Amino acid sequence: MGQETKFDQYLRESRDPLNSLVLTLPILLLYQVGLLLSGGGTKNGVDFITEFLVNNWGMTGVMAFNGGLFVTLILAVVVLKKEKRLEPGIVFPIIIESTVYALTMGSLILLLMRYIPGLNAGPTSLGVLDRIFISLGAGFHEELVFRLVLFGGLSWAIGRLSDKREVGIVVGLIVSCVLFSLVHYLGPEDFAMGTFVYRALAGAVLVGLYAWRGFAVAVYTHAIYDVYVLVWKQVF
Repeated sequence: MGQETKFDQYLRESRDPLNSLVLTLPILLLYQVGLLLSGGGTKNGVDFITEFLVNNWGMTGVMAFNGGLFVTLILAVVVLKKEKRLEPGIVFPIIIESTVYALTMGSLILLLMRYIPGLNAGPTSLGVLDRIFISLGAGFHEELVFRLVLFGGLSWAIGRLSDKREVGIVVGLIVSCVLFSLVHYLGPEDFAMGTFVYRALAGAVLVGLYAWRGFAVAVYTHAIYDVYVLVWKQVF
């Protein structure tokens, strides 16, 4: 067996589940900063943790949670480095790789928005900074809920129960993509078949990235994609 190359090492480390969670904590922390600055106005729709904290302990609870996240990030990096399981520097190639995927997806949707009526990229009444924080929250929380928990959990559980891995993957893919698309209509936006199909297909692309490249790449791709589309639309 040949010696592992630097590229193979990068692929392995970036796909490691624990590494992925640690490497995405910066996005989560920046999102929490946005929540504090906006008084909770940039909360992601599936961010159940912040909603629980605000309802029970107010912004004090959110601030305490932020402090816990920061301490967790530092400790996790120290422990993983000591065990030689993590090279924090790989976050930079992960961001570069994810940017390529995000710009490809974003350019496609911006093109489609010109020709498909009603295909909206997001809220139009928010400022650029709020849109960035919302994008970061969507990148982390929606990948956590719909890719890691729903797709990952369902595909594993159904695959185990049916003894057919392919069945689990198909069911997990369909359920996660449909729910991912539907959750966007919990706010003021009305349901429309065009946006529903588009978001379901976008969810399928993110499932593919999650399965192929891991949680961190999916999170950064989603966040950068949302920043690109939402901020580009706002500014230009």
